Amino acid sequence: MTKLRLVGLNFNKNNILDALHKTGAVQISETSSFADTLALSTSFDKDYISKRYLTAKKCIDFYCEQIGKAKNKKYYPKETDEILNNFFVSYDEFVSLPKNEKFIWNLIEEGISFINEMSDIRAKKIKLYNLRQQLEPYLLVEDKLSCFVDSKNVCISLGTIKSENVNLVKELLDGFEFTDYTVYNNNKYCVVMVASLKEQNEDVVSKLNELGYTKCTFSFDLTAQDKINQIDSELDKIENRIEEISKIICKKSANLKSIKMFADYYYFLLEKETTSEGFRCTEKTFVLEGYVPKANQDEVKASLREVSDAIFIEFLSISDDENVPVLTKN
Repeated sequence: MTKLRLVGLNFNKNNILDALHKTGAVQISETSSFADTLALSTSFDKDYISKRYLTAKKCIDFYCEQIGKAKNKKYYPKETDEILNNFFVSYDEFVSLPKNEKFIWNLIEEGISFINEMSDIRAKKIKLYNLRQQLEPYLLVEDKLSCFVDSKNVCISLGTIKSENVNLVKELLDGFEFTDYTVYNNNKYCVVMVASLKEQNEDVVSKLNELGYTKCTFSFDLTAQDKINQIDSELDKIENRIEEISKIICKKSANLKSIKMFADYYYFLLEKETTSEGFRCTEKTFVLEGYVPKANQDEVKASLREVSDAIFIEFLSISDDENVPVLTKN
């Protein structure tokens, strides 16, 4: 292993880094401080690229989730098995990605639109399930829920009570002279309809509450059964749309390779910029240092000469007190 020191022109920094990256043989380190140099600053919009990277990753995760769920479906795209794991991309193919950025970003945005729709659908599904569950006790009542309203002198209250408290409720309500009630009961639920004079109502409800009475808050102009049928119909439509989105994503599964490549490309840009932050520079040049196996010195030189002749390169011996990294090659 030898130490690389390179001096290049600032405007050529990205091309030089790409050339080093292409060799896969250079482990860049933080550059030593030199007299009359400053830390390199750039106009690179790190937040913008970071957001794009995270958005692409979000899209990839959604694709993988939908394709994974379709594993046992007839429309499962078997040809994506390789994409879901590993696939080969040439270096030239990788660095040419910016030419297709607009097209691939449109694919990513399309994926995000499906993610947002799926999020809305799932939220609606949960809301409908909760509503259905709350309505189930009132299946015992054949009247429309809108029928249980107060009149001029009488208050009507409909609600649920624990089955074990039914006898206590009956005993309580029998104690009010001008109060009538109906109990709808089965092994699972118990619903009580109470009709009482207005002047007694506050006392009646207060006593019922002590026994765990929960007043019905629904006033649909439908029976509970009709409303549940309506909810079930909506839930069927939601399930159909979820299935439809899954089919669309599986049909578009070939896009996953391009999206994965672009996520990697955005990550590469971020890593390259992070690396650049450790460089030193003057007004027109920058200095970088790194480590190169001796066997790769000529390869590194050749790759850099393809970029520019205006690059100073030297390979130095490594001192005993340096912490030399283990080179990883992608």
